Amino acid sequence: MKYPSCNKVVLISILLLLVLLFGCGKNYNATQKGSIETIKNEVKIISDERINELYPGWILLRKEAINLNGDNYGIIGLARTKNQFTANVRLCILKLIDNQWLEVWRIPLDLESESFGENRLREKPDNNLKDLLIVDDNNSALVVANVLVGGNHGTTQVLAFTINQIRNEYALKLFDSSGLMKINKDGKYILIEGQGKYGIHKVYLENGEFKEDIINRSNTNSSESINASFVLSDNGNLIFPSESSNMTMQVGQTIAFIPANAKTKQAFDNGEIEIYTDAWNEPPLTICEANKISSGNSYTFDKAGTVHFLLVSTKNKHYINNGNIQPTFTVLVKP
Repeated sequence: MKYPSCNKVVLISILLLLVLLFGCGKNYNATQKGSIETIKNEVKIISDERINELYPGWILLRKEAINLNGDNYGIIGLARTKNQFTANVRLCILKLIDNQWLEVWRIPLDLESESFGENRLREKPDNNLKDLLIVDDNNSALVVANVLVGGNHGTTQVLAFTINQIRNEYALKLFDSSGLMKINKDGKYILIEGQGKYGIHKVYLENGEFKEDIINRSNTNSSESINASFVLSDNGNLIFPSESSNMTMQVGQTIAFIPANAKTKQAFDNGEIEIYTDAWNEPPLTICEANKISSGNSYTFDKAGTVHFLLVSTKNKHYINNGNIQPTFTVLVKP
């Protein structure tokens, strides 16, 4: 019987050992890499207790957490009663540094929210911050807040600020209030909508930088809307349908008011044309804030019946005291 030489035995042993070592090493590295990624992307949330330590006397309205390339941030909204009629609102950015939450930036001045009559902000502090939305782009984040500033009128102020981790900076943009503001998130965009000429502002991040696009009011409707086109008179005082003033639609459909020419579009987008309807308050149609379509250029029908729409030029105020208003459009809505 022949046995392998000693050198062959040693060589085979070395090869087996190398296979075992490289195989185990590969599994170990994969496991270790997975653990590192988990730790890097773990989102940690600041506790309410720590917030109370940092801001004694303030009421927590909202808190959001975000992880930017391994660094944890907390975005919080706070309110504090100032006196019988007013309250302070504060927006802060905190960062987890050496396992300790610390404030790194906040809105430079408190946002003073005025209240009227018996509607005291201290009774419902959660109403001070209507919405707080965040989108992130690797090393940057965009935060948009909608803050109550008008008491029982419900007027809000929209603020957008960015966190840029690479440059370690924070930037603030204050938007014109334009009355009852709304903010919504649509993928990587945050949509800011206000009354009249405000239209829709699309804010977002591109390569970590703040970007803003504006959609004019005349273009805020969806592609599925049924158009009702209108035209402004030569003197700019009256508005007429460019086609028929009578339409038939169905529940669930949307009517969109579209300027028929450049002059009318400019006036509409500049907030010089207002839309009123009896769609929700029933006839008779009157010109008042309760009947006004304050933003956008469309309305979606939610019930059957006859609905009237009146388009008014802000340059022509005689309608206000006119008891015999003739609607610009009359829509028969079928079930």
